[in-house]
Amino acid sequence: MRPLLQLHLLGRVSLTLASGAPAPGALLQPRKLALLAYLALEQRPVPRHELAALMWGHVTDDRARASLNQLLHSIRTHVPRDPFIAEGSAVRLDPAVVSCDAVDFYGISATFALSSWCDVRTPRSCPASY
Repeated sequence: MRPLLQLHLLGRVSLTLASGAPAPGALLQPRKLALLAYLALEQRPVPRHELAALMWGHVTDDRARASLNQLLHSIRTHVPRDPFIAEGSAVRLDPAVVSCDAVDFYGISATFALSSWCDVRTPRSCPASY
């Protein structure tokens, strides 16, 4: 099953539905796209305080956390399934809901690099996951 949203960071930044249609306009606001892009590229749970400081470093910590919570809620209301996975006080993107072309490209290029590396060695020297 394809993720509900496709985040395109290679070339012009955009967000589309799995069908290829543009995502709802409310999701296309720059700060929302920036948060989705950051979480997609990080590929790890990011502490909320880190996200708040990154996106609202010019305001108080309390205001930054409140703004982050509001932004997360706003994104959630426009997607049929929650695109975020909360892990304690950290948040990450659910790859079953949001995919990213840059992440996919990185995975393909890493696989290609590993296959090229293995080509010059005996099969026994290649990692088992390959």
